[in-house]
Amino acid sequence: MALRLATVQEWTYQDYRRIPADGRRYEVHEGERWRAPSPITRHQRLVLRLYRLLFQQLENSGLGELFVSPYDVVLAPNTVVQPDLVFVSAERAGIITEENIQGAPDLVVEILSPGTTRIDRTRKRGMYERAGIPEYWVVDGRARKIDVYSLEPGKARYGQPQLFQGDATVKSSSIRGLEVPLARVWS
Repeated sequence: MALRLATVQEWTYQDYRRIPADGRRYEVHEGERWRAPSPITRHQRLVLRLYRLLFQQLENSGLGELFVSPYDVVLAPNTVVQPDLVFVSAERAGIITEENIQGAPDLVVEILSPGTTRIDRTRKRGMYERAGIPEYWVVDGRARKIDVYSLEPGKARYGQPQLFQGDATVKSSSIRGLEVPLARVWS
């Protein structure tokens, strides 16, 4: 289960960088330090399958660059996350630095694990929405479905998610031509 760690200070990216390497995954959610459990096997398989499917489509497209966790995404001085998959368009490549991504990527994908489901569906969704991330996928391997949140046109909030399940094909609203056949994700 994701665990918010008690603290007397508001954490920043600089504080986060000073955490000793102890084999655990940490994030900073709007000033609060969180420790995430290790992903379960299903989670890891889904990360690899989705990465492979997305990478195959994006590799020679010139549309942008795809990253896999662990990789820091600094959304604000007090908000550092490590989404499972992150896409940054070529137009926004300037947010990619030597150490991390500084700002809102174009697409973030979180794959649910028993210890992160509530955080991914509520807290992180809110952070991603406030940061202006155009598209957020929540992948539920147990239910074999993906909820796709997209910023509403002219608004700074996500509308109702599009639900893709079973053997449907996810079509990205923010990445031109990106389609993911779910039959290949769940296999």
